[in-house]
Amino acid sequence: MENHPANPQRRGRGAVKSAPMRRCASSIASFVLAVCAGAAALAAEKNTDNQLAAQSRLNAIVASADNPLSGASLTVRRGDTIVFDGAAGCARFKARVKRNGRQPCKRPLTRGAKMRMASISKMAAAFAAFDLAEEDLIDLDADVSNYLGAPLRNPRYPDRPITLRQILSHTSSIRDPEEYWVAAPGDFAALLGVPAIFADPVEGAASRAPGDYFAYANLNYGILAAALERASGRRFDLLVDEKVLAPLGLEAGFNWSGVSAGDRRKAAALYRREDGVWRAQTDDDVPTKSAAPVFLAADSVDKERFLEAYEPGQNPTLFSPQGGLRASTRDIAQLLSRLEEEGGGNFGVSPETRVWRLREDGANGDTDGGFFLEFGIGVQRLSPAQTGHAGVQMIGHPGEAYGLYSGAWLARDDDPETEDIAIAYAVTGASQPPAPGRASGFNAIEERLVDLAFEIIERDDAARAKSAAGTPAHDGDQDHQSTHDEPRPYDARRDANADVNAALARAESNGTRVLLVLGANWCHDSRGFAAYAQRPALARLIDEAFELVYVDVGQRDRNLDVGARFGAPELFGTPTILVLDADGRVLNRDTMHDWRTAASKPYKAVLAYFQGFAGGDDAR
Repeated sequence: MENHPANPQRRGRGAVKSAPMRRCASSIASFVLAVCAGAAALAAEKNTDNQLAAQSRLNAIVASADNPLSGASLTVRRGDTIVFDGAAGCARFKARVKRNGRQPCKRPLTRGAKMRMASISKMAAAFAAFDLAEEDLIDLDADVSNYLGAPLRNPRYPDRPITLRQILSHTSSIRDPEEYWVAAPGDFAALLGVPAIFADPVEGAASRAPGDYFAYANLNYGILAAALERASGRRFDLLVDEKVLAPLGLEAGFNWSGVSAGDRRKAAALYRREDGVWRAQTDDDVPTKSAAPVFLAADSVDKERFLEAYEPGQNPTLFSPQGGLRASTRDIAQLLSRLEEEGGGNFGVSPETRVWRLREDGANGDTDGGFFLEFGIGVQRLSPAQTGHAGVQMIGHPGEAYGLYSGAWLARDDDPETEDIAIAYAVTGASQPPAPGRASGFNAIEERLVDLAFEIIERDDAARAKSAAGTPAHDGDQDHQSTHDEPRPYDARRDANADVNAALARAESNGTRVLLVLGANWCHDSRGFAAYAQRPALARLIDEAFELVYVDVGQRDRNLDVGARFGAPELFGTPTILVLDADGRVLNRDTMHDWRTAASKPYKAVLAYFQGFAGGDDAR
């Protein structure tokens, strides 16, 4: 989502054009130390089944055969409770690769490790802007020129003032030049006089004037930071700490400003994999002798004296307001509490206060492949279709730079009584650019982490329900079922492959198909599908056209060979439902992973889906 010196990268989410990267086999052994460290970190907390299962899943995501990661961190919070806080992988690799092809891990990635969070940083900057607006130090709807000390106008639209609200929501008509930062002792004001930073009118298209069109631009937040500095008389990094970070108890900072030597030593570098080697892109050698911010400067600049003489508004791009926040995922999960307090409305993402929304004709914004559909004051809204979870919207901000993929999302559903869920994740590097997600607007890696977060919440719900009922909390094996009236047909004691073989034989004999359901009794959606299967119309259809087989996959750690046998070696959620012909061909390969929200699907849609396969269609 941001560019930076020596790291040219488009901000796009499905439109990133990276340099070609060779896919290389990764030795799982190189992750052993890091994975074990992630699990050991949990020992400091209560070792519940939920935490252990989630950590195991996080380990598997990092060591995934299709796209191994350098490391990943995930924090899930509901209310004031951290439900899960885990990490896996490597924070720092040794540069030299051994003869056996292994690249040793110098230091494992552990919980609480701070790293560059990329464009999530914009959310913290927006919170600071909102605070100054409440103090009447700035007016979000006033001409930003009032706070810059010089006019800022798009010369193509000279009569349209540019406001801070437009700056914050990327509707300002500002565009990113090749470089949107200035190294010390350069002049930031000179950058604002470059004609290339302003949008041009497009003949026959929607207006590009300020306030009319959305186009994501990192320079907006350099301009914002200059306005905040001049309005407050404070350096940007110190201002955000004072207004946002310190009140939340966070030891985080822009470009490491104010972060202790101990946390700097535990920092996670960001990586890209090139020619089979993890190569650090940033933060592989963080200075620890000072708590001052790290910034770009000419060799002739004495950085300590420069900061002492710095005038607010002089050059806030030194502190990377667009993406330089160093924080842990736990810090980011806490930062999201600001959105909970405001309910999202004050940040322009509620229907009453939203700043920008894509029109039906799609003409009023650059959506970056459909990812940006609604944007407010420093945060965006993702619809349920984008989150991949029925009835769940998310408010927050993504990040992408230096090989990092990060997200800070507040998830909420349609029930006002339900607690919001804060989800913060960071991937420090991937072996290759991630594929698009299967069922959401996220990329495939992010989708796995978001799905894991919802699994963690679901298991927490189950544990709470059992605790309230006075039964021991457990994650749902057969011997620990609650008295809930949903069916629980997933039996860990059965020979799953034998059941499948018998079903295939019956299908051959009866001219039917096999309905193979890979799920677990702890999973609400697995139980929800089983409940649907007992309703009269679907039950009749299954009886007439299918041989139904339920296979227990536990926490996706049991009977996985059954899925692998039919070309589904990895389950992206439960249940996963395969429709097979009598020869074992998968007829619904494109949609077999779409059942993770089975309990939320309309019954008529579920019935229609299987009716389509009962009639002899070859695939869906």
